[in-house]
Amino acid sequence: MNILILTDHKKHYQSNSFYGITNALVEHTRIKNVFVCSRSDNRNTPFFNGDRAAFLYLLKVEEKLTFTSFKEIAKKAKKHLPVEIDTILFRLPRPIKAKFIKTLQSRFKNCNIVNNIASIDRLSNKSFLLELDKFVPPVKLCVDWNQIDSFYTQFPIVLKPLKNYGGKGIIKLADQTAYFGHQKQMRLHDFKNWYLTNTQPYLAMKYMPLIQEGDKRIVVVNSKPLGALIRKPKKGGWMCNASQGGISEISSLNKRDHEIIQYLNPIFKSHNVFMYGVDLLTNSVGKRMISEINTLSIGGLQPLYDYGHRNVFKQYSNELIKFLDNEQ
Repeated sequence: MNILILTDHKKHYQSNSFYGITNALVEHTRIKNVFVCSRSDNRNTPFFNGDRAAFLYLLKVEEKLTFTSFKEIAKKAKKHLPVEIDTILFRLPRPIKAKFIKTLQSRFKNCNIVNNIASIDRLSNKSFLLELDKFVPPVKLCVDWNQIDSFYTQFPIVLKPLKNYGGKGIIKLADQTAYFGHQKQMRLHDFKNWYLTNTQPYLAMKYMPLIQEGDKRIVVVNSKPLGALIRKPKKGGWMCNASQGGISEISSLNKRDHEIIQYLNPIFKSHNVFMYGVDLLTNSVGKRMISEINTLSIGGLQPLYDYGHRNVFKQYSNELIKFLDNEQ
């Protein structure tokens, strides 16, 4: 089996799971070769722009990869090798061009692409939460100021850009103030004026005030939860993302967590999704609710490994083989 991993290594943090996943796949007895194609390699720009005739510059993984070493190792990528690819692992953050998705589907039509890219735009969009009928706080798709204002009159809210990740672009509205991350803030009247010149659709969500209890990330692979982390905001903050200064610690799954996973699994299985991460925040009555779902470049495995779950990448690779065997 030959596997191609699509990534964007210059956007990685040290906690990115790409390195552990790649190393585990190289070691698996069922996998012959692992190749990496990075969007950060300028030679691959035509490919990631959707050029059907573009060459791919691939790195054949022949040594252990780490966050610190990969920048140099990536320079060894060569023009597409004459080898048949069986499976593509799609581990790209946004932005992802629709033309690229269409080209990938046609160019590698005989490959398994994991996660299923036919559903990526829908499932990785923040507005997907609107399709869920359980375990979700009050949410509303807002495409103009009147909708934002109407929702905010009910309770404090957060506004999430539909296709951002890592906490980028999230705004909290509370106490007649708009909070842009941890630093910038403005009065609501000024924010309205700002919004009217920077209009975009947002998923608006009721703000869950028990943020100091942290954001629980559960990583699910082939319908099995591999572990959970609690990510807490930095002192005085309200955002839990690692890229926003959040600090993570190991956690475990409780009864409600398992109920949420059991609810989500059939939905993602119907879309042929192998791996997803679900984030849970605590509402005002102490119940964790789904705040976000990630099906693109899902994080969490590396922190689990760092906190002592030493078999997590081996579990991932074994579950991937089981998943692919069922696809054939």
